[in-house]
Amino acid sequence: LKTGAEPVEYYHHSDLGIGRHVSIHGRRLLLCDADGFTRNFYGIELEEPIQYRMDKVPSAPRSLPPHNDLGMAEDALQNCKSLIPKPVQKDFMKFFEKDRQGLESHVLRFLAQLDTKLPIDKDRRFVVSVHLSDDTVGVYEPPQRNSGIIGGTFLTRGRVVKEEAGKDPE
Repeated sequence: LKTGAEPVEYYHHSDLGIGRHVSIHGRRLLLCDADGFTRNFYGIELEEPIQYRMDKVPSAPRSLPPHNDLGMAEDALQNCKSLIPKPVQKDFMKFFEKDRQGLESHVLRFLAQLDTKLPIDKDRRFVVSVHLSDDTVGVYEPPQRNSGIIGGTFLTRGRVVKEEAGKDPE
């Protein structure tokens, strides 16, 4: 039939080969190499692979926003690195070495008191526990009779960020 439509040509495997150009979506691609199956399919010796180079694209330096104190800083950092954040990897070797083994627990405990000038807080005592297996810190205030302050957990066990040296927290 002669309908006036122009004939359309499609690529055929005879059009392809190493060193040939192919136009796809208006862009020219240079065929540089072929896998083993393709070389066997042609049954003839194809040309040697063409060495191609990839220019390194300089990436803009990333600046991370300051932590907003919601959640852990490591989790917030993972949200900045990827659209689909991955959980922070734990140090399992350290956990196995420093975790409780029988009656021996790898927890450092310190007795502490508040560094304050308020008379009601001068007598408060705390137990600071540092867990070596995951570098977490927990602070517990033992109850004291007739002090007017109910003891208990002062800081739940978790990772604590160091404050800047010389900076007064008050």
